[in-house]
Amino acid sequence: MTLTDLFDLSLRGRRDRVALEFAGVAYTFGELDLRSNRVAHWLRSADFQTGDRLCVYLVNCVEMIDLYLACVKLGIIFVPINILYRGREIGHILSDAEPRGVISDALLEGPVQVWTRSTMNEAAALMASDRPRASLNGDSPAGIIYTSGTTGVSKGAILTHSNFAINAINLLTLWQITQEERLLLALPLFHVHGLGNGVHCWLLSGCACDCWSASSTGKPLPSSSIFVRVCSSACRRCMSACWISPLSKRAQSAAS
Repeated sequence: MTLTDLFDLSLRGRRDRVALEFAGVAYTFGELDLRSNRVAHWLRSADFQTGDRLCVYLVNCVEMIDLYLACVKLGIIFVPINILYRGREIGHILSDAEPRGVISDALLEGPVQVWTRSTMNEAAALMASDRPRASLNGDSPAGIIYTSGTTGVSKGAILTHSNFAINAINLLTLWQITQEERLLLALPLFHVHGLGNGVHCWLLSGCACDCWSASSTGKPLPSSSIFVRVCSSACRRCMSACWISPLSKRAQSAAS
């Protein structure tokens, strides 16, 4: 079983339900599926093959979700880079991960091909929307997540489809997250909590998700039953997820 098999519970099974709201725009699960299919075809047209690495240096945006789903479908290894990183830190990851390319709106120097979001969007819009095929299983690598590097250089942790899937299934079971919930995801998607906990639980459960970016700061919090955020006491390089579970919220409501 792969992540795509699990995500299809929503991408195909709930395709007409509103999945995501970002920057005032709503997307259904079906729309996200088609968007990521086009991005997957574009990646193949750029000579990406199963097992290649793709580094992504972006703030939270719908394109980051498109890219992640496309990589999962093709077996391309998704390598998110902390947007707080600069020259030396980025250079280390690019050298260590050996990606075939990078998606970034920032100007990055180096021998690796870099595409911007606008370049990707223009090219992907011309691609077919059918789902490309790839031979994958639970042991196929899905991502390389780099550690914070607080005690040395960042180290890349290879996480397979099964690693991510088991974690998400356990969280859904523990928190009893259902499609009736509404998730407010305020964590950066480059971080393992935002990606491995927030995005995966959202896609498996089929709930609606409000995804925030840095530009959302200061705006009123939308109504939600689950809130995933960075703890306010954490420093800029030490991030942890703070979950408000649907069970605890219901218990608090009942008590009042």
